[in-house]
Amino acid sequence: MLQKYYRHEKNKVYYCSRTVKNKIKANTCFVWLKMIYCGICNSDIKEIRAERLTRKDFGHEYLAKIISANGIELIENMFVTLDPHIKLAKRDTGFANLSYLESDKVSLNRALHKLPSSDISFVLVEPLACAIHAVKRLLHSRKDYQKILIYGAGTFGYLIYCLLSVKGYHVTLANRTHERLIFLKKMNEDLHINNSYGDEYDAIIFSQSFLSFTEIKKLLYKMKFCKDILIFSAVHKTEPYNLYKIRNDELIKSFTLYKRTIKLIGTLGASSYDFKDAILMLSNKFFCDMAKKIITKISSPEEGVAILNSMANGESEFGKTIIQFGME
Repeated sequence: MLQKYYRHEKNKVYYCSRTVKNKIKANTCFVWLKMIYCGICNSDIKEIRAERLTRKDFGHEYLAKIISANGIELIENMFVTLDPHIKLAKRDTGFANLSYLESDKVSLNRALHKLPSSDISFVLVEPLACAIHAVKRLLHSRKDYQKILIYGAGTFGYLIYCLLSVKGYHVTLANRTHERLIFLKKMNEDLHINNSYGDEYDAIIFSQSFLSFTEIKKLLYKMKFCKDILIFSAVHKTEPYNLYKIRNDELIKSFTLYKRTIKLIGTLGASSYDFKDAILMLSNKFFCDMAKKIITKISSPEEGVAILNSMANGESEFGKTIIQFGME
């Protein structure tokens, strides 16, 4: 079989090919996937730039079809998506026409989730699962929030906005640059946006690429009232108040700033239950139609290389770009 795939080296992405053999190995659990869609995630850009602070996941938001499997419960012709939080012995990138996964039976069965169809919305399962997990973290100890600000209008921030909105919360989306908000407003006229931050909010959700404590201080200084802060954004280890540990270990810690007591809540990744919830939500037409408005571009593999390289060089894509590697 001819495998065409992306690899990155020295801040640049290349489109490569190689011949691979689909041969069953004795006592080995594996899966060959035919890739249909793979979404570009901000973590992919960080990985190209060698800025990723945690595991390597280049090309992990995907919808694929099983073409060969051995030793696991899933069978050929099933549509699946990946939970990249499950460690596997071997895993090819999802930026490919074919992708190989190998590990023990338990890990492979946990890592791959069966999908009801090949609808493009299911490429959002992984980011939606992370958004669901974040919302659960925020609402675990308190559910009576009156107003919530989401700071960071990327895919994750938009999906959290959708989740909290359907739950009936008053949610506002903000961003460092106003251009992204205007773009999203055109895609979803019901979107509530605000970059002045002067209102009172019960909670702030930080969902941009990186977060510093200086940024938290600046935002809180402009705001009249805030009790809770949820941190999803990546944080450097050098940040004060153990922000890195709070986020990565999903801790809850309070501190005092501007004579106010603020509660910091960490969130990272998603559980298998969150993935199941995400698949159910995307199976609901109302939520699915709202969520997939973030998908603004479907590109060919050749176009995808150029897009990844331009994003790695600092150019912005205001919506979610999906690369189509194959047909159902």
